[in-house]
Amino acid sequence: SPELFPDRRVGFPAVHPGWADTPGVESSLPRFHTLVGPLLRSPDQGADTLVWLAADDTTPLESSGRFWLDRRPRPIHRLPTTRRTDTPAERQRLWDWCVERSALEGATLAP
Repeated sequence: SPELFPDRRVGFPAVHPGWADTPGVESSLPRFHTLVGPLLRSPDQGADTLVWLAADDTTPLESSGRFWLDRRPRPIHRLPTTRRTDTPAERQRLWDWCVERSALEGATLAP
């Protein structure tokens, strides 16, 4: 979160690569891979938005916290069930878990 690093120009985007034809997809989801293999993206296509954001000096900073796919911000909730479970309490629980396992002790989650 930018609130944790107010003195630095640090962006925090989240990126979805889409379904890419990687060894992980092939070994973890062999049936899925067989059925949709021709429709899967190449690893380079999957990495495109990540590389684009990393190389851009302004977009990630101006839109920190957004979720990206295909070089466009996207909604983070596709289904009503995920929208209902994404609560401030759940976000705090996840943040606390991350802080416990990192060097961010004492950090707080901005509202």
